[in-house]
Amino acid sequence: VSTQSTWASVANQFMELTDCVLCASCSAACPSYWWNNDVYYGPAAMVQAWRWLWEQHNDKATFEKKVKQFTNGFVTIEFCHNIGNCTPVCPKNINVDRVMNGFRMLASLN
Repeated sequence: VSTQSTWASVANQFMELTDCVLCASCSAACPSYWWNNDVYYGPAAMVQAWRWLWEQHNDKATFEKKVKQFTNGFVTIEFCHNIGNCTPVCPKNINVDRVMNGFRMLASLN
C-alpha cells in the first residue's frame, strides 16, 4: 500500500465523521471498552481523535506523525479487536470500523 493511496483513502473518510453527534453508542456497544475502559477510551474517542487529526493538520507528514503518536502512545488502538459492534449501533451510520482500521493502516506505514 503506497502512502499516497493511503492518504487519499483516509482523507475521504473525514466528511462522514462530521456527522458524529457524540452519543457514544459505539463505545457502549464495544466489549473491548467494557473490559479496558481504564486504558482504552473506546471507539467514540477514537472517532473524535481521527476527526481532530484531520481538522488540525492539513499536510500529510504532520498527520502521519500525529497518527503514530496516537497509535503508539497514550491513546492506543491495540485494544480494538475488530469485533464490529460499534458500526451497526451508530445512529448516523458512521463506519467506525473503518476509522479504527485507518489508524492501523497509517501506523503500519511508520
